[in-house]
Amino acid sequence: PVFDRARAFLQREMDAGHLRRSDPSMLLLSIYSTVVGVATELEVQRAMGLAPNLRGTLARRQELIRFLRAALEPVRNYWSVRVWRCLRWWRAMAKSTRRLMSDG
Repeated sequence: PVFDRARAFLQREMDAGHLRRSDPSMLLLSIYSTVVGVATELEVQRAMGLAPNLRGTLARRQELIRFLRAALEPVRNYWSVRVWRCLRWWRAMAKSTRRLMSDG
């Protein structure tokens, strides 16, 4: 029942456009495997030179959250943010150029 509810939740969120569309069962398996793997593979972390201390654990948690967010975020949101940043940059450049030209 827990996995059925989780799959249904993921499907609803995909249908609403809040999550990137994919197979909810495979997505759930991937999320579970990623979270459990990061949390339990201490020997692998040591072999990779990652410190098994509180600071390292918090850093890995933050990175895991960023990774999952990037993997799940709808593509249109990703590009709309990038386009918005580019437009802001161009607007700032145009404003600076006008200011430089008027000072000259």
